[in-house]
Amino acid sequence: MIKVADLAWLEFEKPDLDRAEVFARDFGFAIAARTEEALWLRGTFAGPPCMVVRRGHASRFVGPAFRADERTDLDRLAAATGNTVRDINVPGGGKSVSLLDPSGLPVRVVHCGEQLPALPEQKPLILNFGTDHRRTNATQRPPREPSRIQRLGHVVLETRSFMRTLDWYLDTLGMIVSDFLFLDGQRQRGPTMAFIRCDQGSVPVDHHTLAMAKLGIEPSAHDLSAVRVIGCTGSALPASAYPWVRDHVGEGIQLASTSGGTDVVSGFAGSAPTTPVWAGELSAPNLGVALAAYDSEGTPVRDQVGELVVTRPMPSMPLYFWNDPDGSRYRDAYFGAYPGVWRHGDWITHTSHGSLIVHGRSDATLARSGMGGRWGRGTTAVSRPAARPAAAQRSTSPRSARASTRPAQYPTSRRQSPTIRSG
Repeated sequence: MIKVADLAWLEFEKPDLDRAEVFARDFGFAIAARTEEALWLRGTFAGPPCMVVRRGHASRFVGPAFRADERTDLDRLAAATGNTVRDINVPGGGKSVSLLDPSGLPVRVVHCGEQLPALPEQKPLILNFGTDHRRTNATQRPPREPSRIQRLGHVVLETRSFMRTLDWYLDTLGMIVSDFLFLDGQRQRGPTMAFIRCDQGSVPVDHHTLAMAKLGIEPSAHDLSAVRVIGCTGSALPASAYPWVRDHVGEGIQLASTSGGTDVVSGFAGSAPTTPVWAGELSAPNLGVALAAYDSEGTPVRDQVGELVVTRPMPSMPLYFWNDPDGSRYRDAYFGAYPGVWRHGDWITHTSHGSLIVHGRSDATLARSGMGGRWGRGTTAVSRPAARPAAAQRSTSPRSARASTRPAQYPTSRRQSPTIRSG
């Protein structure tokens, strides 16, 4: 559409412009203009300001502004993108077109009416090089002041839509790529960064005005040689994540997906350094947990979906419910399905090689109280007795209990590098 000539300025918001001005002066900026709502900062070179800080509710980066050489460039850009050329309150006056790049970042293209004149530069120190002794027996006393900013050189942006955003800057602002950055030995995955410059033909320009980085988790870009175990919880890690960890973090990593319950303030199953890692599976029951999968008849089953049960007491199991003097609600919540055996309310598969696959809740049905079927089961967290479910049609006591807890731990005397198996 057009070819921008350079980066004009960066736009920020700050709640306190007085503090922003103090920091800017200490950093080496000069003040181009100051109002109640905006602080314009500049360098020593002639041209537009380097930065504008507007008053806002929070500190944030708003976006970049690029400079157009000709006023007519703004008209052509506005017509092509369906936007409007507007006045902008920049020192010396100017016009702008406001755009959004594909990642949602606000981008301005501006044309300034007047350029700021150059400011005095700092006097450079006289230095000696090798046999070239320019200063002999002469002291230097440079003033105690910040190094003065000369100009705005480039900006680094991150985006999750790397190729679409890159194409937009090339097609809309007429920029061109100087270099791509690839991870060592992973060129087939495409570039992780692009260095983009303004296209001024035969006129020399900076190597890059914009450095665009691909935003996302890329562990292989870092030294993770010391990592031995990666733990994850909240929900069972899907099988597709296991090869990703192997390929991006490294082989021989113990990927420890875990599952437990607030009720017991502990875990039921997870991983251990003496067991293999199977994709999509929790390697073993936790130490001290007599875990099994029961069918509807209360028979232990392997390699088929069943109810997660604990057949022997755990130290952190709740002891009772509040407002349940005879213990009937407590027994119904946990031991009603299988007398004497804790039913937790999860569907699992206990495999023949000892691992666990968690499928989801088995009791997540809508009860009369408007909550899950066992919403009132006890936990080790203490709730207020006055609490009531908002959707309840009948009164039900809050879930709470007191119990001693002792987290299960894995033995650490043996250490071997586990392998990730697909099945």
